[in-house]
Amino acid sequence: MVMAASPLAGKYETVIGRESAYELLNKCATAPASLPANPRASVPSTPPQTADPARAAQAPPGDLLTNIFLGDGRRQGLVESMAKSVVRSASSQIGTRIGRSVIRGVLGSLLK
Repeated sequence: MVMAASPLAGKYETVIGRESAYELLNKCATAPASLPANPRASVPSTPPQTADPARAAQAPPGDLLTNIFLGDGRRQGLVESMAKSVVRSASSQIGTRIGRSVIRGVLGSLLK
């Protein structure tokens, strides 16, 4: 009587025979070794690009200084790292001041 009156009465009465994770793993383990289990695994990925030391040695001095100060795309330059440091320091100080003033205001109103 309670189950018939439930709004979910018809939803969970049907049995669904799904494969369990154990069955799926067993199926993959017994599959032929010639077929990859993951279809994306058969696609060769492009090798990562590495810096060529001979090419870096031949770079003009202006490029070297530009890479040091502004970065080369893979690494931060001095200017970028200094800017990040300044922004982090300023935001930390501002956040501390705001937090301190909020706490003082809350505690001040409680003590009056």
